[in-house]
Amino acid sequence: CECTLLGCLFMIYSGSCFFTGVLDSRARVSQSSPRNDCSAHYSLIQSKRPSSDIYITMLLAINRPFKSIPAIFLILASLLIFHRSVPVSFAKSGKSWTYSKSPKGSKGSTKSAERVMTMWWVIFNKPSMCTGGTGVVGSPCTIADVLPPSPDNEAHVGILHASGGVTDEDGFLRLVASVYKTQCDLNLPFVYGYCPADGEEPEVSVVIRDHGPPTDNLYLQMTEFSDPSCSSAGGNNVCADSGYVSFGKTSGTVANDIGRFFPTGCIEDDPSAGWPYCSEEEDEIQLELGQGNQAMLIRTGEDHYQVVAEINAPMV
Repeated sequence: CECTLLGCLFMIYSGSCFFTGVLDSRARVSQSSPRNDCSAHYSLIQSKRPSSDIYITMLLAINRPFKSIPAIFLILASLLIFHRSVPVSFAKSGKSWTYSKSPKGSKGSTKSAERVMTMWWVIFNKPSMCTGGTGVVGSPCTIADVLPPSPDNEAHVGILHASGGVTDEDGFLRLVASVYKTQCDLNLPFVYGYCPADGEEPEVSVVIRDHGPPTDNLYLQMTEFSDPSCSSAGGNNVCADSGYVSFGKTSGTVANDIGRFFPTGCIEDDPSAGWPYCSEEEDEIQLELGQGNQAMLIRTGEDHYQVVAEINAPMV
């Protein structure tokens, strides 16, 4: 209300100055006259000085006919109004704007969607040995063929880092990655890279992992599975797989939605239970179907895959 009233006064005052200038030009007064309030007003605008100066000049000019209001009171009042009319910071939440005086990540901040995310290739080089959690060999490969880890790794699963980045304040992030055929033994936890078994066409999946808010170890957050910020490594962030998408076997281009890594209703009191169980914190960061999370797999030749993923992380 203060700003609206002040704006109206400012418009009335500006209009009076304009008409005064027109009348003065028509009168064509040849003798010089002292500089009036209107000339001071336009000089302030042309000099592009801070808005508070314009407020002060306008109020002093309006006060000319009324000597009862001390000038110093008007100056202090205008500075107060100017200060209150400028918000400190804004944080966008969904489709509405919320007011916040605390910088993102500070002690007084609330929920945020700005977090570090990584993307990982999950390549089933011998899909004929997948069970998909059904116990039937030859079923379509799923995350159940990866976790819990099989000591023999019958499906020749290869897990490779694809990409990493930081979501914006709305939680959006686009990641792009490519993978080419590798030698079979990469000396990795899952041993295999992109190395199809003889006579087999690989099945490709992608996992999205959440590493929590950015820290000073941002590079490690974007490149490692368990970086120093993760609680499992002694840090303060909850790091957990949050999204999964399967493309199966493809020879062209396939686009699928990214859904939860942990199934709905996964919360378990025992934090060491492991997949398919999760903690409450892990459940909060899961990527839901129908929320604009999507990935496209492009196969450009027998030896090359490319993936483009668009992520919309939830506010937590």
